[in-house]
Amino acid sequence: MNAWVAAGATAVLMSERGRSFIRRVAVYGVANVMNAGETFTSAATEVAHGAERVASSAGDLAGDLVGEARQARHSTDGKSAPSAAKSQPRARPRSSGAKSARAGTAK
Repeated sequence: MNAWVAAGATAVLMSERGRSFIRRVAVYGVANVMNAGETFTSAATEVAHGAERVASSAGDLAGDLVGEARQARHSTDGKSAPSAAKSQPRARPRSSGAKSARAGTAK
């Protein structure tokens, strides 16, 4: 059987029609492989650019959030004296009867 395959392949290679067919198949095959490689490269590049855009957007969002947090902190720092006074317990207004009972315990 191998002899028959070898004889057939030799006959195809030696004929003008066979060589033309093999060249055509080789050229179209290489062109398709190159086209597939180009398509794959283009798709991979688009995925990379998309990931870069997402990362950039996430970085911008994080920067905006940090900026807003800093702004909020700085705006409350200017009002920290009144808020600190609010955090301390207030003394109750004393009535005249309670004054004698709490004379030694001032807050």
